[in-house]
Amino acid sequence: EKKYWAPGADYHYHTGMNAGDNTLEALLVRRVCNITAANGGQFAPNKILEDYVQFLTTPDTHNDVYCGTSHRMFFANMKSGKPLQECPDNDGHNVDSADSIVTSIPVALISNSDEQAMKDAADMVMLTRNSRTSEAHAALFASTLRSVVLGSTVREATVAAGKELGYDVKRVVDS
Repeated sequence: EKKYWAPGADYHYHTGMNAGDNTLEALLVRRVCNITAANGGQFAPNKILEDYVQFLTTPDTHNDVYCGTSHRMFFANMKSGKPLQECPDNDGHNVDSADSIVTSIPVALISNSDEQAMKDAADMVMLTRNSRTSEAHAALFASTLRSVVLGSTVREATVAAGKELGYDVKRVVDS
């Protein structure tokens, strides 16, 4: 609702939600899970994108008044007549953010190989935003998450992810 975003308004960005309600991003993750399950456990980017558009263009599908920049930009492009594959966009700031990896989590966990999981997670991000930064971070997060699920400690997985980025996590944490 626009009243919550008026200049000078001091509302929490998830105002209107009741305790226990899922945010928009959490609902989108659940939808990715449901579509993946209905598709035999396979990543289905076209089906996910179609559902994304249907869900977010249907009134009263959620009660979260906050809709991230990437979603707003996507639908502005759609409204201007762009084909869905050309609707992902980037503002150079808000789109390149950690929330980009949220919907990639179930996609990262369904693959039989780390390489495919990394590719699919990156592709999932790019369905709704044009962010090479987020694409790369989703791939790395997929690898890190899978490592933990398959038995690595969080510490081991984090150190390995840091090495991928050229960052010595162990040295920084231990100092």
